[in-house]
Amino acid sequence: MDKKKVIEIAESQIGYTEKGNNWNKYAKFFDEEYPNFYNGRKQNCSWCDVFVDWIFVQAYGFDTGRKLLCQPLKSCGAGVTFSYDYYKAKKQTGSTPKVGAQIFFRANKDSKKPNHTGLIVAVEKTDKYYKITTIEGNKSNSVKKCTYTTDTKIFGFGYPDYDMDKTQATPVASKPKEDPKPVTPSKPTVATKTYVVVCPKGLNIRKSYSDSSPKIGALNYGAKIQVTKEEKGWVKLANRDGWCCIGSKGVKYLKLKK
Repeated sequence: MDKKKVIEIAESQIGYTEKGNNWNKYAKFFDEEYPNFYNGRKQNCSWCDVFVDWIFVQAYGFDTGRKLLCQPLKSCGAGVTFSYDYYKAKKQTGSTPKVGAQIFFRANKDSKKPNHTGLIVAVEKTDKYYKITTIEGNKSNSVKKCTYTTDTKIFGFGYPDYDMDKTQATPVASKPKEDPKPVTPSKPTVATKTYVVVCPKGLNIRKSYSDSSPKIGALNYGAKIQVTKEEKGWVKLANRDGWCCIGSKGVKYLKLKK
């Protein structure tokens, strides 16, 4: 998997602010779209970890996003300590910052458990320390970009396995051939265009290009998507299954990214 996806999605959310009392669109997404992701509804709860989980589901879908986060179905992963422990159980924790990793903080140097989290989007190594850039949800009730040096407030790191699709792939046995034949050239890659969602309310993802087709997900305002083709006022997504309506009567809900 390309970790640039999570970084782009996280950056698109900088500046978002909760509506008050921990009400946020990330918990709303899970409560309404994927109620089995967590062990219960998460609206009005602390949402720093929910934000990170939302990024991964937006980037890679429900199943792959959940596996990258090392979380089971109906997990307790909205809680920071549980989230860290899921990585630890898979032996995917450590003390070295990496781009695309989940960073865990503690209240003070004596704390035995983490109490806050975010996504690492940049790492710079110096002679004495690491300079770490993060994007964090529920940072003073908002999504913010922050910079740290490695110090006692960093509890540790969880490492999503971005090579999971390679390491877990099951090779398919082929029948032996007596006379090898020339390999047929593969079909050229379908051209894609990158768009940004400009519809204020975001866009629903449907199974096919019809308002009556089952809803299988959603895109928030500012999300970057790749499109393979247009059909009857709809666009087909390149990086996931589904279609999005691009508007009616000439009104566009997507803006071409140059």
